[in-house]
Amino acid sequence: MKRNILRVLFSLLFVFTGILFCVCLAIPEIPYGIKETIVNTPTPDPLEFELTDAFSQYESGKIPFVDLSALTSFTWDRLYIFGPYTLYSELNSKIGISWMFVCSTDIDVLEETALLVFKRNGIVEHCLEYSILKYDFTSLASSYSDGIPIQEADFVINKDGLVDLASNR
Repeated sequence: MKRNILRVLFSLLFVFTGILFCVCLAIPEIPYGIKETIVNTPTPDPLEFELTDAFSQYESGKIPFVDLSALTSFTWDRLYIFGPYTLYSELNSKIGISWMFVCSTDIDVLEETALLVFKRNGIVEHCLEYSILKYDFTSLASSYSDGIPIQEADFVINKDGLVDLASNR
């Protein structure tokens, strides 16, 4: 009798643990939070400096637009932009869960930051948290929710002081 009770208790514990595990995976903030706790913060991304420098050159008239494809050291075919306070569930729905393996971001709580996500063949290749204080990409986030193809990723500063596609001039 005692043996049967132990089997039932272990079975219930196993089922409860399985349900808890499934629920945790269904809420992206939980496994991502675990990953953030384990993984150290990486060194600053050189792309951030390159992008800021390119916009400075554009503003001083040295270049006609910022060609993002010329600044990246990795291959990509589509750029997705997300504004401040973007929930992880929205990232999942727009770009899939592969971002969790590549990105280190707190975009869900950051106020003055855009998240630039670069994909190649449907897989996230690189992410960049970029401050919107000087060069604000957030206006492109809602206009291009399906991403911006690499061929169109040439940027200018529009009359409102926001980053815009050169093709929109």
